Amino acid sequence: MKKKIFLFATILVMGMVAGCKNKQADNVGFTVVTEDTVTAEHHYEGVYLDEDNSEPNLFIHYRDSDDTYSVEIGIFRLTSLDDGVGVVRGNVLDFTATDANGNPIGGEITLNGDTAVVTFTRSTWPLLENGSKFNYVRQVDANLQN
Repeated sequence: MKKKIFLFATILVMGMVAGCKNKQADNVGFTVVTEDTVTAEHHYEGVYLDEDNSEPNLFIHYRDSDDTYSVEIGIFRLTSLDDGVGVVRGNVLDFTATDANGNPIGGEITLNGDTAVVTFTRSTWPLLENGSKFNYVRQVDANLQN
C-alpha cells in the first residue's frame, strides 16, 4: 500500500500525467533523472522511454530497505511486468517478475550510455522468448538540455 501511495504521489508531484484518467496510471511512478540523482552506486535508477515509441515503459527505483531495485517493464502492445525485483550482479541488473500467465520471468538489464537493454533470459511465456531484447532510453530533466 505504501508503494502505491508513494508512486501515486510522485505522479502528482511531477505533473507528468495531469489529466490522465486511465487505471494504469495509478501504478506508474515517474522520477525525473538529473545528473545529481544518477550516482555510480545506483546508476540503473530512472525512467526510461521505449526506443520505438518514446513512451515511458521502464521504471527502475533503488530500494534502500533491502538493497534491491523495483523494476517495472512495459512492452508496447504486448505486456507489462509491474512486480519486478532486481539485484546488481557484476555489470548487469538481474531481475525477476511475473509474466501474464502468472509464472516467473527474468532477465538482465545492461546499460550502454543512457540506453538500457532489457534481455529476457528466463521466460516460459510463449509470447516472450528467451533472448528477446528491448531498448529503452533514459529520460532526462529538460533543464539539463539547455
